[in-house]
Amino acid sequence: MMASFFRRPARRVAAGMAAGVLTAGLGLAGVAAGTAPAQAAALTPKLLFVGIDGAGEIARVDAANAPNLDALRAQGTWGSTLLYSSASDSDWGQKGAQTLSGPGWSTMLTGVWPAKHHVVDNTFSGKQYATYPSFIDRIEQVSPSLRTAAFATWSPLVTNVTAGGTILHADTSLAGGPDATTAQAGVNALADPATDVVFVALDDVDAAGHSYGANSTQFTQAIETADARLGQLLTAINARATRASEQWTIIVTADHGHKPTGGHGGATIPERSTYVIVAGDGVPAGYRNDIQLADAGATALSRMGITINPSWGLDGVPVGSHAADVFDGLRPSLLTRSGETGIPTTVKGYTHTPPAGWSVDNSAMPTGGMEEWKGWTFTTQDFWSRAQASQARENALLVRDVFAVADSDEWDDVSHGSGAFDSTLLTPQYPVTAGQTVKLSFFSDFRAEGSQTGRVSVRFNGGTATQLAALTTTSENGLRTVTATVPAGATNAQFLLRYTGTNNWYWAVDDFKVTTS
Repeated sequence: MMASFFRRPARRVAAGMAAGVLTAGLGLAGVAAGTAPAQAAALTPKLLFVGIDGAGEIARVDAANAPNLDALRAQGTWGSTLLYSSASDSDWGQKGAQTLSGPGWSTMLTGVWPAKHHVVDNTFSGKQYATYPSFIDRIEQVSPSLRTAAFATWSPLVTNVTAGGTILHADTSLAGGPDATTAQAGVNALADPATDVVFVALDDVDAAGHSYGANSTQFTQAIETADARLGQLLTAINARATRASEQWTIIVTADHGHKPTGGHGGATIPERSTYVIVAGDGVPAGYRNDIQLADAGATALSRMGITINPSWGLDGVPVGSHAADVFDGLRPSLLTRSGETGIPTTVKGYTHTPPAGWSVDNSAMPTGGMEEWKGWTFTTQDFWSRAQASQARENALLVRDVFAVADSDEWDDVSHGSGAFDSTLLTPQYPVTAGQTVKLSFFSDFRAEGSQTGRVSVRFNGGTATQLAALTTTSENGLRTVTATVPAGATNAQFLLRYTGTNNWYWAVDDFKVTTS
């Protein structure tokens, strides 16, 4: 018998699906996912967080008979996303991490990227969990009355050891498996009316990937078994006597993917692939292009009613809360590759046409060069990071969806006229008043090398530009803020970002905000 879960009508599902599939939302009649029910204030927030080790490539899920994962995606909010790769840079913002379990689980559970949690492999050396704890440990800090449970087949996640210890303070925990034992521990915890948060980490998909490869029948069967275990957990939720008074959120994700022949840790797209699914009571349905793995932990906190303190320094945001910027609106106009032969012909991901009000000045650019990167380009991680793997493009993790990049390294891969890459990105003109302070903030990923430069300037009423910041020999990957005092007579301000270099890496920027005070 299929379990009832969502407070919304379900789509039709095929006959023969495993028990636990989420179907018609009859828990509270007439309340659909994405709707704020009148009685929402009386509902108690609850959370099930399931991680499936090694199952990050969503195409592998699609190829399997995985009705529970299918139903969660159909009725919740979800998105595919890509991870980092390991680079030799000394700068934490550029060095990334290997696509291994240690960094993957650390990112999803803490809500920050390797630049902050410092887990770059499975040794966990230098881990910063005291500053950036898992969402379960964070819950225990700020709301200790909530009952938490954590069960992981891969024991380092819930064991207080040097090479591990990601979750230390759950009220109930179990380290080691097999997956059947791990899943049953989750079912048992969900049967307890006092339980508020359950984390379950399954490992058999990863084991199948290592033993047989992602192209194998065994790997597909392991995904199907993990899906059935997910169904058992969902059935346990529905069986709770207190279900009608609870608001459940289900988060499902994976720490990395697998190569077709098996294994992970490198920079290929299959290894870097993952997804985040958020479903449950009051969660709208739909796919989003702006979801990242670090959002999983932030979403867990938010859905449990915990206000995220800016001082925590989370990189992730609750899924659905990120506001699209003007660059994101360019997605429908993105093009397939022109000169970049390493990018599949089916992947759309670049345009030279800026958003309305923005402009690009390429008057100082030499002729020629790689077509995709002639001057400032608007692109996506899925496109840009495929241009050349393992050069830290994968680690521009603070930009989302569509962003702008000036990449002299890739541009230089095709012959061009004499001179350096020299392109300027110009913002719209923003209204200002004399005497005000005008502030520009944006995410900036500048990978320094050689003679390249990045300059941020401002001009008022179209006059002479004044430099506010210069990027030269020091890499950065974070939030950049510049300010200027509005002079007498000025009525508008425009910011200019000029990048110069030849085969000297790149500058990626996103999420521009201009304010006055």
